[in-house]
Amino acid sequence: MAPSNVMAVRDGAGMSAETTTANHAASWAWVLQQPSFGYATPEGEPRRPTTRETLREVWQCIDAFRDATCWLALAEALFTVLTWLAFFAFFGLGFSWAGLLVAGVAVMFVGTVTNTVWLHRYCSHRAFGFRYRWLPRALCWLNALGIA
Repeated sequence: MAPSNVMAVRDGAGMSAETTTANHAASWAWVLQQPSFGYATPEGEPRRPTTRETLREVWQCIDAFRDATCWLALAEALFTVLTWLAFFAFFGLGFSWAGLLVAGVAVMFVGTVTNTVWLHRYCSHRAFGFRYRWLPRALCWLNALGIA
């Protein structure tokens, strides 16, 4: 039997390899960061960060120039801000029922094509190939993790 600090990992052929949980945890250390709030203080109360600490942590999460692993979070934050700006511009400057209908149909069409054709049929099943290499590279940005 394996010691308590060793985790057995089995591959598809039934072979087993042992890795220590310390090595496994170290490989994910860049993802698993201790949160700055929620843990109990020595007095037993949950720690509540100040607004400044919270904003500093948000900035550290999206500062892609400091850490290259933050590009995805920065891209998502920018997308969210730009989407809200477009939303307010549409309703504040040029709302019309016809424009709302066109935008709704366009979003439903693009979303359906993206999810069905690209994410499901190509990324999951590789059901087809592309004649030109630039097209899947461009569409790869639609995938949240950039995996194709």
